[in-house]
Amino acid sequence: MPEQPYASSGVGCMVAENNSTFLNVVNYSIIKMMEGYLVG
Repeated sequence: MPEQPYASSGVGCMVAENNSTFLNVVNYSIIKMMEGYLVG
């Protein structure tokens, strides 16, 4: 990992109300993607 990051960014996704199952899948996917970025 570099001492200073190359860039800073955020990730988000809009999910319809009252769809907690899909929201959980989206949140899990974003976390796994960010883990892959940090590890890889």
